[in-house]
Amino acid sequence: MSETNIWLGLVEIKPKNDNTIIIKKSGAYVNVAYRANSEEEFIEKTKASFLENDYEILGLDYIENATNICVDNPDESEKIELLNDIIEGNYDFSWGVFHTYD
Repeated sequence: MSETNIWLGLVEIKPKNDNTIIIKKSGAYVNVAYRANSEEEFIEKTKASFLENDYEILGLDYIENATNICVDNPDESEKIELLNDIIEGNYDFSWGVFHTYD
């Protein structure tokens, strides 16, 4: 699968049910990358995987295809790491660091 089939975005989530990963926090932002044939499939896969892990998605923004990836500053370098995880590790998706907030 080529880079044309890898999509990235920034997800805002909050824990639900028995989720204890980001306990005592209101929510988090996390960069994600998924193998998908379209933006719509990327959105579906993202929503499904976070729901399976007891997160509610509050927002999904900055969606881009890996062929058009834009890294404007060092804070966005995580996108490259996620892309490399999928390509080199042959994974279906990769999540970045959870940036929590109260």
